Amino acid sequence: MLFNSYTFIFLFLPLAWVGFYAIARMGGPKPARIWLLLASLVFYAWWNPIHLPLLLGSMVLNFWLAREIGRVSRPRVERKALLIAGLVLNVGALAWFKYADFVLRSTLGTLGYEVEPTGIMIPLAISFFTFQQIAYIVDAYREPGEKRSFLDYCLFVSFFPQLVAGPIIHHSEILPQLGGREPYTPRWSNLSVGLTMFVMGLFKKVVIADEIAQWPDAIFGAAGRGEAPTTVEAWIGMIGFTMQVYYDFSGYSDMALGLGRMFGIRLPMNFDSPLKATGVSEFWRRWHMTLSRFLKAYVYVPLGGSRAGRARGYLNLVITMLVSGIWHGAAWTFVAFGLLHGVYLVVQQIWSRRFRLSPDAPQWRRTIRCAWARALTFLAFAFSLILFRSSNFDGAWLVLKGVLGWGASAGVGVGGGVSDQTRAIVWIGVAWVIAWTMPNVQEFMRKHEPALDWTPSRTKWRFWTRQLPYPAWRPNPLWAVPLVAMLVWSVLNLDRVAIFVYWQF
Repeated sequence: MLFNSYTFIFLFLPLAWVGFYAIARMGGPKPARIWLLLASLVFYAWWNPIHLPLLLGSMVLNFWLAREIGRVSRPRVERKALLIAGLVLNVGALAWFKYADFVLRSTLGTLGYEVEPTGIMIPLAISFFTFQQIAYIVDAYREPGEKRSFLDYCLFVSFFPQLVAGPIIHHSEILPQLGGREPYTPRWSNLSVGLTMFVMGLFKKVVIADEIAQWPDAIFGAAGRGEAPTTVEAWIGMIGFTMQVYYDFSGYSDMALGLGRMFGIRLPMNFDSPLKATGVSEFWRRWHMTLSRFLKAYVYVPLGGSRAGRARGYLNLVITMLVSGIWHGAAWTFVAFGLLHGVYLVVQQIWSRRFRLSPDAPQWRRTIRCAWARALTFLAFAFSLILFRSSNFDGAWLVLKGVLGWGASAGVGVGGGVSDQTRAIVWIGVAWVIAWTMPNVQEFMRKHEPALDWTPSRTKWRFWTRQLPYPAWRPNPLWAVPLVAMLVWSVLNLDRVAIFVYWQF
């Protein structure tokens, strides 16, 4: 079931919300949590019911493992053995469903054998609920003795706003909220804030991302078949996909935060205007923020971080980003995407050490450097997305040649030719200007605690030396009119159903 579908908006969501608060009023918090858990399981099973037993089995197994690992009376060596077993089982399940086909075809392909796909279906959201539960059992080992309710644990893992594409929530962020009073009392403030964020996210996805998607889909699809794009088409494909995935993931993140808020639950931020970043490290602190947080806490730091010396720190960065690339997909292009970002981070650290700006530098110089760094970061990310979007290296190379000016003379024909290219450039250009210059949804909603522990970004877009003022959202007719218009525009385009880019991960 998609957030951007008639079924979800006009059937599932109203029933889930009304049922939750009606049951909370009549029966109290526990029956309401049971209702919300059942609704979340229905939401998950709607896509493919055959994968529901995997989710249920994973929750049962990991809850039992965490309880046993966290027993203070159990010897440390036994607790460690159980932790290792839990990590092997979780990573093993993820590897089997998501990577077995890729590894088998890659291994036998190097030996000259042609291998048909195994037909193993990747369960929806397996990367997300696996990472959340890995964090849970690791924390049970680090901090033994905590006891959790099985019902609360299952709801923490399967809560439908974040289940499919994040944020990757930590149990310490959600379980205390489930035990409080806030979620079980219907409040107009929560509903109005949540609906506003949901509508804004829906508009980003349906009206902007899905409209732009037609051009990169055509260009990368043709490149995957061996058809070389022209230079103009290659740039439309690269920048177009950058804007598509930006608004697609940004829209989903806003919708997830809004849905959680409608139920009185604040989810952590997962997207914070990453195209305004002035470096790759800052970019990853703004893009898929909870994935970056997980990789830092459970991959980079356990590897030793930067504590073992500068060279080892660089290697750990590359390994961490390699894991990020593999997490995104089972293909060599995703491996290359992760390695490229690892190299980006290493180069940035070396550059920053050697060319650090003096604290006494004049403001004009800081402004120029900020604009230059932002543009370079944007282009570096867009360049890496050629690998992310391409189905194979041959297709990626054809697009890359076009971007570098070696494009074909005829091209693949974007839509209807020159006129459609102009339309594509206008759409992509407007979307780019909005992303670079306007506040994000959380900044508009800043007076209403739009996310868990939300704080304004440290680095803001500045026109010369002053931050331009922008209005804050308020529940009044002045804001209601454009929001209704956005909702109507979005609903009228729901027949063009398109899944979220990150749902495949």
